[in-house]
Parts: sequence; structure tokens; C-alpha cells
Amino acid sequence: MTPNGTWRGAAGWADSRAKRRADPANRFAIESTTKTFVATVVLQLVAERRLGLHDTVQHWLPGLFPRQPPITIRQLLNHTSGVSPDFSFATPPRARARDIAAQSLMFKPGTSSSYSNSDFVLLGLIVEKVTGRSLDQVVTSRIFRRLNLRSTSYGTTHAQRMTPWLGQVENYGRPVSGDGGIISTVDDLATFFRALLAGGLLPPAQLAAMTRTVPSPFPGVRSGLGIFRTKNACGYAWGHGGDLSYSVNVVVARDGSKAVITAQNNRTLGDDSSAERMYCS
Repeated sequence: MTPNGTWRGAAGWADSRAKRRADPANRFAIESTTKTFVATVVLQLVAERRLGLHDTVQHWLPGLFPRQPPITIRQLLNHTSGVSPDFSFATPPRARARDIAAQSLMFKPGTSSSYSNSDFVLLGLIVEKVTGRSLDQVVTSRIFRRLNLRSTSYGTTHAQRMTPWLGQVENYGRPVSGDGGIISTVDDLATFFRALLAGGLLPPAQLAAMTRTVPSPFPGVRSGLGIFRTKNACGYAWGHGGDLSYSVNVVVARDGSKAVITAQNNRTLGDDSSAERMYCS
């Protein structure tokens, strides 16, 4: 425990073949936790009046969903769009978007909720359309550099030369997609989520919009805009997990005063509730 109340710990192997123990500074792919970074950038653009939550996918990405009801930015952010999920992570985002649009909607937008990677594939492309820059450049300049997240990158172009990984290296090239691809550490994730919920990245109106929730398909969970509110043993907390090669758990107080981040490289261990236990201790 450090003087400022920060505890870091690790157990097990980062690389069992090389006999390298896990370290709290290890880097890992944060998987779907990437979505909260992308949502933050979208809401920054809303605050700058370059984008509106009621704007439609059809407006910003013309040619997609031409025969479907209007799908709004807000509906993409809180997974009420009805857009079918997509798991073709190796396919470039523009091709993924065309494949996504070729599928039927699961429900009329705004009438139900279903978690879908596709929502953030589309949001990433919209960010690029609005800014005229690649998504990784936008997120890097607006969040990574602003918060001095030195161990965080979007994609693995520079990741190989930095802190050792917590297990296998995931290869994310360019162009990056909005539903995943950020590489980080538990320290940098804690810095981001605490700054976000403390109001350091969004004006009050946009942070209020982000934390205004609707029902989600997950028991005990409500969906905000790129973030989830969970009910645990000691009340409510916020965050966004990730799960693919790594399992990432994020539990943060609404005012950013407390954050617990856990990551594991062995998905066979099953659901990890240690983050909630530490948060409530």
C-alpha cells in the first residue's frame, strides 16, 4: 500500500515457459474496455457540437442501413440500436461495417437492449468521419496524452518495445476498430476511469448523459453510454469489463474516488469476482 492509498499486486505466471512471474506493471489487451475510451471521445465531440446524440448512423455513414429505421448515436452507445453483433475482429472496420449492415436488425432501434460489438465498430468509423483522423490518433491525442498514459497504446505497433506483457501478445494492427484494441496496464486504466468519473474528461452535461442508464440484458446491470452501472454488495459502481484472451474487470466509484482494476491471462479460471470483493472491503 502506497501513501496515497494505492495497492498493487500480482500472482502467478506472466510467461510460464520463460518462468517470468506476473507483475502489476504488465501490459495486456483491455478488450471491450476499449469501448469506454471511444465513448468518451464521442461525448467530447458532442460537447464541441461536432456531433449530436440524436444524429443517425445513416447521416454519418451514408449507404449503410438505407432501408432500416434511423439508428442514433445514443442507441449505439447504450446498445439499444438493434444492430446485430459481429465477431470478425481480423476484418478491417469498414468491411465489418458493410457486413454488419447487410444483416437484419435484431429489434426496432430504441425498443430493447442487446450488447453488440457492432455498435462500437460503427462509432469508431463515425469518429473518423467527424474528425478526419484515424481513431487511434484521436483517442491518443484526446485521452492518452492528456492523462499521460505512458503504458497505453491503441494497437500493438509500439507495444512490443514497452513494458512486458501479462501473457501472450495480441496483435492489433491498423486500422483499429472501436470495439477493442487498446493495450494498457492496471495503473493506466485506474487513472483513466477515475479521471473520467471525476469530470476530468467530459463537461458535466456529457458526463451526466454518459451515466444516465437504461436496462441492459445483464442481470443487476444498467447500461450508460459506453459504461455500465452494477449493483454489488456495497452499493453501486461503474465500469466496463473486457474478455477475450484476457479477462479485465473495472469497478469505480461514481465520483472517481475509488477504483479497482483486475486483469488475468487465464480465462479457464472463470469469472473473477476479486475486483468487487476488493472494492467493497
